[in-house]
Amino acid sequence: MGRYAPPVTVFEIDYGVSELYVCFDDRCEYYRRSRRWMRAQGHAGFTYRFMLDPETGATGPLPDNLWGGLRSCRLD
Repeated sequence: MGRYAPPVTVFEIDYGVSELYVCFDDRCEYYRRSRRWMRAQGHAGFTYRFMLDPETGATGPLPDNLWGGLRSCRLD
């Protein structure tokens, strides 16, 4: 899990925190399943990663693309 600064997005998603923890391991089974699922839904080229909100303990998916778009906001 790496520290991640949530960007302001065109989707107007507000996580309400200054950082999240995100799994950036491309071998992670959660990530690999998400690639298969997104492809099956017709969204080839997109995926999601596991996210943890350190303030609330909430977990869930964080949208990403296969070109590593989230990595540009990585803090460590």
